[in-house]
Amino acid sequence: MIDAFWRFSTTLYAREGAPEACLALQDQHGYDVNLVLFALWAGFERGALTADAASAAATLSDAWARRAVRPLRALRRDLKAGVPEMPDAGAVEALRADLKALELAAERLQQRALEPLAAAVQGPGGPDAARAAFQAIGRAAGLRDDLETDLRAEIEAESAADELFERLIAAVHS
Repeated sequence: MIDAFWRFSTTLYAREGAPEACLALQDQHGYDVNLVLFALWAGFERGALTADAASAAATLSDAWARRAVRPLRALRRDLKAGVPEMPDAGAVEALRADLKALELAAERLQQRALEPLAAAVQGPGGPDAARAAFQAIGRAAGLRDDLETDLRAEIEAESAADELFERLIAAVHS
């Protein structure tokens, strides 16, 4: 069902603590929020992602985010401070609102492209499958390397990311 993933994401994002956890995973740990949400949705609805499905999701997401989502987000965030040289601050803020809408539209397209990748995933869904999917996504995106020069820092970063993901699992159940 197209947009089932989008509906899951918007419902979850409206729950207390979910936006903060998503943005912390994005800004502090380098995760693509749509991949995090995909891991949650696929894990709860379908089961744990295979390494191939996680790799396909990471490749697709990186390509689209690099070309569309991240540039829109960067420009929107850059304009947040305003542009003193522009005499019409209201027009700049209206442009930021338009950029936010475009960024959300780009994220929705990304989710529509990701959704079919979960079709091949089978197994019991639930928190454990979501955790496994999150770890698979992290490995596929290069955020959970098996060999890291500073292993202690890597373990601490993974632990912090896992804790944020646990907040999202709790939000699914709230």
